[in-house]
Amino acid sequence: MKAAAAKAPAAKKPKVAKDTLGPKIAKVTDALTDDKFEIDTPMDVREMLASCGEIALKEAIEHRHEYQVRMVEIVEDTLKKLRATLENSLAEQKEFGANSENVKAQHEVDLAKTQEAIEAKKTEIAQRLDTKNSDADAYGKAIDVNMEAANAAEKADTAKERMTVEKDQALTIYNECFLPLKEDPNVDGNAKLLSRLEKHIESMDVVDESLTMAAPNALVKKDIAERGVFDNMALTSLDSIFKKFDADAQYTIDNSDALAAAAQKKKADTEAAMHAAEEKKKASNEAWQNAKKELQELQKTAKEHEKALKGHDKRVAEIETETKKAESDLEEFDMFVMDPFNFAKERTEVKPPEEEEPPAEEEAPAEEDAAPAEEAAPAEAEMPPAAEA
Repeated sequence: MKAAAAKAPAAKKPKVAKDTLGPKIAKVTDALTDDKFEIDTPMDVREMLASCGEIALKEAIEHRHEYQVRMVEIVEDTLKKLRATLENSLAEQKEFGANSENVKAQHEVDLAKTQEAIEAKKTEIAQRLDTKNSDADAYGKAIDVNMEAANAAEKADTAKERMTVEKDQALTIYNECFLPLKEDPNVDGNAKLLSRLEKHIESMDVVDESLTMAAPNALVKKDIAERGVFDNMALTSLDSIFKKFDADAQYTIDNSDALAAAAQKKKADTEAAMHAAEEKKKASNEAWQNAKKELQELQKTAKEHEKALKGHDKRVAEIETETKKAESDLEEFDMFVMDPFNFAKERTEVKPPEEEEPPAEEEAPAEEDAAPAEEAAPAEAEMPPAAEA
């Protein structure tokens, strides 16, 4: 028999390369779009950098075109900004830990200053309230003065005509009533004359109330000799009042234009003073209101300092843990973001190894070279013939 041919070795399955680049780039793009990092680059720009940067980093460095090179540079600058936030956080924790006592002392100083400012502001508010009330009173008085001036100006405009009438009326009463009764209490119609005189005296603003009673009482006495010193004084006073009124009325009539102009000017001046008083009142009220608002802000600030002091000890206890966390965050960022980025950034093309040629199959040996076939089995021995019975 022929010898069996030797089996050829089974073909090896090609190895599938594991993707190590993709996960590295994914760490970079995840960091770019992580909103826990607050930087001045808008999120929509960061998302664009993540998308374009991913494509650029997948290219080996020697195959990147100019735009991709620039994109990698921008991604690197943005990653440095992200890293800077972690560095700043760590620096803040360390600074707080190093200056915790100074921070507490500063809060205590700030609180004391604020409380002092609160007391000063309360005093200021009380003073401004007094000023506000005073200015309000002054404004009320200015209104009254202006109203008086306005009434006087209105009267001054018609003073000539009015005083001409009043002068004639007073002169008539003086000549027809007062003088006849003064010289002869028993004159005819004395009762009517006295009644006319009394009504006129009551209408005269310049006559004192006591005189309105004393003068008629003196005039009704039947005999002039019965008049005493007080009676004569009353009649003399009333006579002077009539004469003075006549002189004043004549002066007003003669100078009515100038007096009216002066009254109008006084009206304008008092009106301007009234408006000034109103503005001053408004300003003092506004200053009072602002001072109260400032007091509220100071009280709010004081509460913030008190809260900061209460939370300071707790913050000191937490700072060690937060510092370690900040250090860990920075280390992890370097390990899982910056290192993968630097790897992808500097990556060059890796050429696959040349495939080795499989060994040639061994040929089966020729027939003459084959191993000798098994020797034929020996022929069966002949059995001796059976004995005849």
